[in-house]
Amino acid sequence: MTMVINVVLIILFCYIALISYYSDKKNGIIPNKNLLVIGIIAVILKILDYKNIDIMIIQLVISCICSLLFYLLHIWAGGDSKLFIVEAILTPNILYVQDRMAIFQVIV
Repeated sequence: MTMVINVVLIILFCYIALISYYSDKKNGIIPNKNLLVIGIIAVILKILDYKNIDIMIIQLVISCICSLLFYLLHIWAGGDSKLFIVEAILTPNILYVQDRMAIFQVIV
């Protein structure tokens, strides 16, 4: 089950990245609706893979802090910050299970 969830997360990651790039390039915005729907699906999938829920929470907190910091320092816009958080949630858990220090990959 975990492998299927990881494949779905990777597909959703690529989908939201492509849709966001196209929308940002064409209209200059990243739609909140797309981010919200994909973000909710990602959280549900991560909860189904319940053995790593603590890692997901730590990952979400770190990505929110980094994203908010970049937004407040005017490094990027609000849409980019929201996209970063959703993409951090979409990152498969397999990366965190193999090496506990990999949890800090959201900083890189």
